[in-house]
Amino acid sequence: MLALAIVFSTTVAHAATVTFSGISATDGNDAAGFDVSATAAVGNTLNLGVLPFSITSAGGLPVTMSDALLLTVTAPAGWKIASLTYAESGTYDASGGFVAATTQMLVNGAGPAPGGTTHFGSFGGWGPLGQMVDLSAGTVTNATVSISNQLFAANVATVSKSSATLVAALVAVPVPPAFWMAAAVASMSSSLMFLFTTSR
Repeated sequence: MLALAIVFSTTVAHAATVTFSGISATDGNDAAGFDVSATAAVGNTLNLGVLPFSITSAGGLPVTMSDALLLTVTAPAGWKIASLTYAESGTYDASGGFVAATTQMLVNGAGPAPGGTTHFGSFGGWGPLGQMVDLSAGTVTNATVSISNQLFAANVATVSKSSATLVAALVAVPVPPAFWMAAAVASMSSSLMFLFTTSR
């Protein structure tokens, strides 16, 4: 009986999956910035569509681009959200100028300060740039998430975001001791009844 219970609990732990819903971009435009139509979940990871998310400065005024994604993350019954982690990466060519990329994730209206990366006189890849919100101390089962992104290019430069993911971590909601006591008593009663019946 105990062995069966352990196997069942392990199976449930691996199968616990959040629901990502209400996904929308603030600019309402899938042609630039976050691409809602290309956003898809694989288990507890949400792969965000971000193409084309790129700007180029040709030597005139600095060029900027921004967008934000809104969504809701819901834990399955018996589970709570332990943390949400956002990560993004991209490429840049600042051989003739300056580029910057920043991001900020808010969960239920709160979160860390914006984080960013800057490059001057070089080129290559940047990231992963990420933020994590720890919710393990609470009992959050439903979270409203907003992710804002900004790109900046000056002089002769190009900067792009090429990938972004949001990962949810879950933990089981502890079952009250009284429940386990009742379950143990019920299991013992069933076992005694079985033994009594078979002995007759």
